[in-house]
Formats: sequence, C-alpha cells, structure tokens
Amino acid sequence: MIGSSGVASLDATTCKLVEKRFRYTPARNAAGTAVAEERGWRQRWWLDGERP
Repeated sequence: MIGSSGVASLDATTCKLVEKRFRYTPARNAAGTAVAEERGWRQRWWLDGERP
C-alpha cells in the first residue's frame, strides 16, 4: 500500500477485497517467462450522505 485512506478499517477491507477478488496473468517477456511489473489500484470510499 502506498497511501492510507486515514481509516484503518477501510484500508484493511480494501486489501482483503483486492486479494480475494482480483485475478490477473503476470507480465511475460518474449520468451514467455514471468517478469516483475508494477500495478496500482485507487479505491474511493464514502459514507452514506457523503457521496461525491
């Protein structure tokens, strides 16, 4: 995690949801070998009555 929402419970819930629901195929080079890559995700949360 790079940044926090400022609410630990929202941060923890977001991490759990990403680990549970997101699936992807790793990046591969021309030989088909998996290679390191960076990916990001930005999640916006709001409470009832505070929706942007």
